[in-house]
Amino acid sequence: MKNIIVFVAFILLLVSNTFAQQGFGLGSQPIHSSAIFDISKTNKGLLIPRMLQSQRALISNPADGLLLYDSTTHRFYQYQDGTWSYFINNTFWNKSSSGKYIYTFDSIGIGTSSPDKRLQVNGNIRSRLGIKADNVSAGGLLQANDMTASGNIVSAGGASAGGNIITQEDITLDEATPILQIDNAGDNKVFMQVSSDDLRLGTNAGNPLGKIIIRMNGNDIISIDEESVFKMLNPGSGGNLNVGSKLSRQLFSGDNLLSITSGTVNANGTLQWSPDTYAPVIERLSAGKYKISFMGSRPSARSAILVTPGGTAPRIASANFIAPPNGYYLLVQIYDPINRVFVDTEFSFIIHDPANIFD
Repeated sequence: MKNIIVFVAFILLLVSNTFAQQGFGLGSQPIHSSAIFDISKTNKGLLIPRMLQSQRALISNPADGLLLYDSTTHRFYQYQDGTWSYFINNTFWNKSSSGKYIYTFDSIGIGTSSPDKRLQVNGNIRSRLGIKADNVSAGGLLQANDMTASGNIVSAGGASAGGNIITQEDITLDEATPILQIDNAGDNKVFMQVSSDDLRLGTNAGNPLGKIIIRMNGNDIISIDEESVFKMLNPGSGGNLNVGSKLSRQLFSGDNLLSITSGTVNANGTLQWSPDTYAPVIERLSAGKYKISFMGSRPSARSAILVTPGGTAPRIASANFIAPPNGYYLLVQIYDPINRVFVDTEFSFIIHDPANIFD
């Protein structure tokens, strides 16, 4: 009997050493060299421990990598880094015949553990091709070559599209100074921006030739350029005007309907006001006679000149433009018809020149 026990112990020791060196196998196939436990079977499977969710919660100090099947939730679970995580199976992710993966279970969160949308990303979204959805919403940067939405496009940060933005509802940019920037081949061209309580729109710096063009019914109607020239572009409509340094009808672009200069002169010959960037120089020649030399404006012999005396007393005002070679100034005289003398009087003047060529 003693000899039998020794023989069995020897056999077990030999088998133990063999298992320790080669692994343990069940089935008819050879044990794989990389496996410590290799099962081969063509008509049966492997069952790992199965338990209720409440039983899983009672496992004391589970080891990282512990596996089990939760029969309450019908999911495989793994314990890792202090938490139980279930395996995603193919009832959630399905692969279509075209090779696309389709998620059919609940919501997906990236950077958030509690998504409240089908796809919620805590961070920036960038698409190299396009974004298409019923509604597009981003708390940060929204960037794509093309964006298409049948609902709203909402961005609390920035929105950048290299192609088209198409929506059947609203596009909302919600931040302190939101800006809608439109580029061409990466070059800033035009923009729309909120500035405090104002709407600012126009061309970007570095685009001096760009204009704001307003179109109606497919036609260019109004343009505004860098020189503040405002043009109504539809000839023959009866309301066409060019507004810049001059006001003129489109059909007669040389005509200037704005005054080329104006102002008010005090009785003592000092200038009270003038809109000119370079103010005219006023000289009182004698009682009721004033010489006005213009530094910026260019009246001419064609100009229409109107001088209006101030006060309530009867006064007659006359103005003569003295042209080169005799000088270049306006001579204004204020006459008292009652006393038949020239008198110092405050006066205002305005000069028109429809044929003014200086614009």
